[in-house]
Amino acid sequence: MNRMTRKAVIGELRELKHMFQRRYDKYPTCLEEAIDYIYQTPRWIPVSERLPDDGSEVWVTIKGSDVIKVEAGETIEQAIDRVNRIRWVTRAYWSEEEHGWNDPTFGCPLVVQPIAWMPIEKPEPYEEVQE
Repeated sequence: MNRMTRKAVIGELRELKHMFQRRYDKYPTCLEEAIDYIYQTPRWIPVSERLPDDGSEVWVTIKGSDVIKVEAGETIEQAIDRVNRIRWVTRAYWSEEEHGWNDPTFGCPLVVQPIAWMPIEKPEPYEEVQE
């Protein structure tokens, strides 16, 4: 099953909301809350679309690796293809002054460039649920 895009989900929820309004003259408030939640949820932003604010730490998705190990019975082309399918997530920051993406832990440039980024959202503090 193909996953719906964020835009498609919001469109379907709005349509469902309008169906409720037309039929019952009201709609469940959870539909509006679901739409708001989707809007507020961070999403992956391709670096080709835009870059984060200078110096702000973000999550990044990196494709590939700077190390290619050719496994037994594998050609170099197969090894490169295998490594290029790898996706991993780490923290990084973009810096114009430092000319690109950098690792916040070690303060050095990233060797493999990110393909997308996502803001790091500060979570709500934990609260115990009173029963």
